[in-house]
Amino acid sequence: AVVAQNWASLSLLAPGRVFLGIGLGEKLNEGAAGGGWTGYQERLCRVTEAVRIIRELWEGGDVQFKGRIWTVDGKLYDPPQVKIPLYIAATAGPQSARLSGSYGDGLVTAGNVLKSKPEVKAAWEEAVREAGGDPKAKAILVEHWVVAGDQEDARDAAEKWRFLPKAWRHGYFDNVSPRDIQANAEKEIPLEDIFKEWV
Repeated sequence: AVVAQNWASLSLLAPGRVFLGIGLGEKLNEGAAGGGWTGYQERLCRVTEAVRIIRELWEGGDVQFKGRIWTVDGKLYDPPQVKIPLYIAATAGPQSARLSGSYGDGLVTAGNVLKSKPEVKAAWEEAVREAGGDPKAKAILVEHWVVAGDQEDARDAAEKWRFLPKAWRHGYFDNVSPRDIQANAEKEIPLEDIFKEWV
Protein backbone atom coordinates (compact mmCIF):
# COMPACT_ATOMS: atom_id res chain seq x y z
CA ALA A 1 0.00 0.00 0.00
CA VAL A 2 2.88 2.36 0.79
CA VAL A 3 4.53 1.62 -2.56
CA ALA A 4 1.22 2.18 -4.36
CA GLN A 5 0.80 5.55 -2.62
CA ASN A 6 4.38 6.65 -3.33
CA TRP A 7 4.19 5.82 -7.04
CA ALA A 8 0.73 7.38 -7.35
CA SER A 9 2.20 10.60 -5.94
CA LEU A 10 5.20 10.41 -8.29
CA SER A 11 2.90 9.88 -11.26
CA LEU A 12 0.90 12.99 -10.35
CA LEU A 13 4.15 14.99 -10.28
CA ALA A 14 5.45 13.45 -13.51
CA PRO A 15 2.46 12.00 -15.41
CA GLY A 16 3.37 9.40 -17.98
CA ARG A 17 7.05 9.50 -16.98
CA VAL A 18 7.30 6.95 -14.16
CA PHE A 19 7.15 3.19 -13.95
CA LEU A 20 7.42 0.72 -11.09
CA GLY A 21 9.93 -2.10 -11.29
CA ILE A 22 9.73 -4.90 -8.74
CA GLY A 23 11.39 -8.25 -8.21
CA LEU A 24 11.69 -11.15 -5.84
CA GLY A 25 14.90 -9.81 -4.31
CA GLU A 26 18.44 -11.08 -3.99
CA LYS A 27 19.98 -12.81 -1.01
CA LEU A 28 23.09 -10.72 -1.54
CA ASN A 29 21.09 -7.55 -0.77
CA GLU A 30 18.49 -8.63 1.78
CA GLY A 31 20.75 -11.04 3.67
CA ALA A 32 23.69 -8.65 3.91
CA ALA A 33 21.35 -5.91 5.16
CA GLY A 34 20.06 -8.17 7.94
CA GLY A 35 16.64 -8.55 6.36
CA GLY A 36 16.65 -12.32 6.32
CA TRP A 37 15.95 -14.48 3.32
CA THR A 38 12.93 -16.64 2.71
CA GLY A 39 12.34 -19.45 0.25
CA TYR A 40 11.28 -18.83 -3.34
CA GLN A 41 7.62 -19.75 -2.86
CA GLU A 42 7.15 -17.22 -0.06
CA ARG A 43 8.86 -14.47 -2.08
CA LEU A 44 6.70 -15.39 -5.08
CA CYS A 45 3.57 -15.11 -2.91
CA ARG A 46 4.71 -11.73 -1.53
CA VAL A 47 5.18 -10.30 -5.03
CA THR A 48 1.96 -11.65 -6.54
CA GLU A 49 -0.10 -10.37 -3.59
CA ALA A 50 1.71 -7.02 -3.70
CA VAL A 51 1.03 -6.62 -7.43
CA ARG A 52 -2.69 -7.28 -6.87
CA ILE A 53 -2.85 -4.76 -4.01
CA ILE A 54 -0.92 -2.06 -5.88
CA ARG A 55 -3.03 -2.38 -9.03
CA GLU A 56 -6.31 -2.35 -7.07
CA LEU A 57 -5.28 0.73 -5.09
CA TRP A 58 -4.25 2.52 -8.29
CA GLU A 59 -7.81 2.03 -9.56
CA GLY A 60 -8.99 4.41 -6.81
CA GLY A 61 -11.63 2.33 -5.06
CA ASP A 62 -11.77 0.91 -1.55
CA VAL A 63 -9.47 -2.09 -1.28
CA GLN A 64 -9.99 -4.84 1.25
CA PHE A 65 -7.43 -7.57 0.77
CA LYS A 66 -6.54 -10.43 3.08
CA GLY A 67 -3.89 -12.69 1.62
CA ARG A 68 -1.41 -15.17 2.94
CA ILE A 69 1.21 -12.44 3.47
CA TRP A 70 -0.47 -9.02 3.28
CA THR A 71 -3.66 -7.56 4.73
CA VAL A 72 -4.79 -4.17 3.42
CA ASP A 73 -7.90 -2.13 4.11
CA GLY A 74 -7.35 1.15 2.32
CA LYS A 75 -7.93 3.61 -0.47
CA LEU A 76 -5.82 6.12 -2.38
CA TYR A 77 -7.53 9.49 -2.44
CA ASP A 78 -5.20 10.68 -5.19
CA PRO A 79 -4.87 7.70 -7.53
CA PRO A 80 -2.76 7.96 -10.69
CA GLN A 81 -4.41 9.88 -13.54
CA VAL A 82 -2.54 7.81 -16.14
CA LYS A 83 -1.64 4.14 -15.98
CA ILE A 84 1.70 3.42 -14.32
CA PRO A 85 3.50 0.54 -16.05
CA LEU A 86 4.51 -2.17 -13.58
CA TYR A 87 7.50 -4.22 -14.70
CA ILE A 88 8.67 -7.38 -12.95
CA ALA A 89 12.32 -8.42 -12.95
CA ALA A 90 13.63 -11.83 -13.96
CA THR A 91 17.33 -12.61 -14.06
CA ALA A 92 17.74 -15.93 -12.27
CA GLY A 93 15.55 -18.20 -14.34
CA PRO A 94 12.33 -19.14 -16.12
CA GLN A 95 10.16 -19.26 -12.98
CA SER A 96 10.55 -15.53 -12.32
CA ALA A 97 10.20 -14.84 -16.04
CA ARG A 98 6.82 -16.60 -16.00
CA LEU A 99 5.76 -14.43 -13.06
CA SER A 100 6.76 -11.33 -15.02
CA GLY A 101 4.87 -12.48 -18.10
CA SER A 102 1.75 -13.35 -16.12
CA TYR A 103 1.50 -10.27 -13.89
CA GLY A 104 3.70 -7.51 -15.32
CA ASP A 105 3.37 -4.93 -18.04
CA GLY A 106 6.88 -5.80 -19.14
CA LEU A 107 10.12 -7.51 -18.22
CA VAL A 108 13.19 -6.10 -16.47
CA THR A 109 16.38 -8.10 -16.97
CA ALA A 110 20.08 -7.78 -17.66
CA GLY A 111 21.74 -7.85 -21.06
CA ASN A 112 23.91 -10.82 -20.12
CA VAL A 113 20.76 -12.77 -19.12
CA LEU A 114 19.21 -12.29 -22.56
CA LYS A 115 22.46 -13.51 -24.13
CA SER A 116 23.27 -16.43 -21.86
CA LYS A 117 19.80 -17.63 -20.75
CA PRO A 118 17.41 -17.73 -23.73
CA GLU A 119 15.04 -19.83 -21.61
CA VAL A 120 14.26 -16.71 -19.53
CA LYS A 121 12.88 -14.74 -22.48
CA ALA A 122 11.10 -17.84 -23.85
CA ALA A 123 9.33 -18.46 -20.50
CA TRP A 124 8.34 -14.79 -20.29
CA GLU A 125 6.91 -14.78 -23.84
CA GLU A 126 4.96 -17.99 -23.18
CA ALA A 127 3.45 -16.58 -19.97
CA VAL A 128 2.50 -13.32 -21.71
CA ARG A 129 0.64 -15.29 -24.40
CA GLU A 130 -1.07 -17.50 -21.77
CA ALA A 131 -2.28 -14.30 -20.04
CA GLY A 132 -3.82 -13.16 -23.34
CA GLY A 133 -1.11 -10.69 -24.31
CA ASP A 134 1.31 -10.18 -27.16
CA PRO A 135 5.01 -10.28 -26.16
CA LYS A 136 5.84 -7.88 -29.02
CA ALA A 137 3.48 -5.28 -27.50
CA LYS A 138 5.19 -5.40 -24.08
CA ALA A 139 8.37 -3.66 -23.05
CA ILE A 140 11.62 -5.37 -22.12
CA LEU A 141 13.87 -3.13 -20.03
CA VAL A 142 17.48 -4.25 -20.17
CA GLU A 143 20.10 -3.18 -17.66
CA HIS A 144 23.35 -2.06 -19.30
CA TRP A 145 26.49 -0.76 -17.69
CA VAL A 146 27.84 2.58 -18.92
CA VAL A 147 30.80 4.53 -17.56
CA ALA A 148 30.88 8.30 -17.90
CA GLY A 149 34.62 8.79 -17.82
CA ASP A 150 37.92 7.24 -18.76
CA GLN A 151 39.62 3.89 -18.11
CA GLU A 152 40.47 4.86 -14.53
CA ASP A 153 36.83 5.71 -13.84
CA ALA A 154 35.83 2.32 -15.28
CA ARG A 155 38.35 0.53 -13.03
CA ASP A 156 37.02 2.38 -9.97
CA ALA A 157 33.40 1.49 -10.78
CA ALA A 158 34.29 -2.11 -11.60
CA GLU A 159 35.99 -2.56 -8.23
CA LYS A 160 32.62 -1.95 -6.55
CA TRP A 161 30.91 -4.56 -8.78
CA ARG A 162 33.74 -7.06 -9.05
CA PHE A 163 31.51 -10.05 -8.32
CA LEU A 164 29.24 -9.48 -11.36
CA PRO A 165 30.73 -12.07 -13.75
CA LYS A 166 30.11 -14.81 -11.18
CA ALA A 167 27.12 -13.29 -9.36
CA TRP A 168 24.90 -16.33 -10.04
CA ARG A 169 27.46 -18.93 -8.98
CA HIS A 170 27.66 -20.55 -5.55
CA GLY A 171 29.74 -18.57 -3.13
CA TYR A 172 28.32 -15.32 -4.48
CA PHE A 173 24.50 -15.19 -4.79
CA ASP A 174 24.04 -17.45 -1.77
CA ASN A 175 26.54 -15.64 0.43
CA VAL A 176 25.41 -12.85 2.76
CA SER A 177 28.88 -11.60 3.69
CA PRO A 178 30.02 -8.64 1.56
CA ARG A 179 33.60 -9.19 2.83
CA ASP A 180 33.63 -12.84 1.70
CA ILE A 181 32.12 -11.95 -1.66
CA GLN A 182 34.70 -9.22 -2.23
CA ALA A 183 37.61 -11.47 -1.14
CA ASN A 184 36.43 -14.27 -3.47
CA ALA A 185 35.99 -11.85 -6.37
CA GLU A 186 39.45 -10.34 -5.89
CA LYS A 187 40.98 -13.85 -6.03
CA GLU A 188 38.92 -15.17 -8.94
CA ILE A 189 37.99 -12.28 -11.24
CA PRO A 190 40.46 -9.97 -12.99
CA LEU A 191 39.23 -6.38 -12.82
CA GLU A 192 39.38 -5.97 -16.61
CA ASP A 193 36.88 -8.82 -17.03
CA ILE A 194 34.22 -6.72 -15.35
CA PHE A 195 34.37 -3.60 -17.52
CA LYS A 196 35.67 -4.94 -20.84
CA GLU A 197 32.14 -4.99 -22.30
CA TRP A 198 30.93 -1.77 -20.66
CA VAL A 199 30.30 1.27 -22.84
